[in-house]
Amino acid sequence: MDNVTVGNFGNKIKSSPKNAFRAELEKLLNYYSMENCSHTPDFILANFLIASLDNFDLSIKRREEWYGRSSK
Repeated sequence: MDNVTVGNFGNKIKSSPKNAFRAELEKLLNYYSMENCSHTPDFILANFLIASLDNFDLSIKRREEWYGRSSK
């Protein structure tokens, strides 16, 4: 897992891969000013996109269960 600096204190904490991805996604959204059209903060957009990925994964799992197939 990645070490991530928290706040201005320079403390290092363990971060999950999803939290590290969320932080990088926020930076990417900000870098390309993707929040400008909706005037939505980067962290809200990042959370929305991650929730969308989670929901897609769950939908695939449910579809596979419906058809009686294994979803790994």
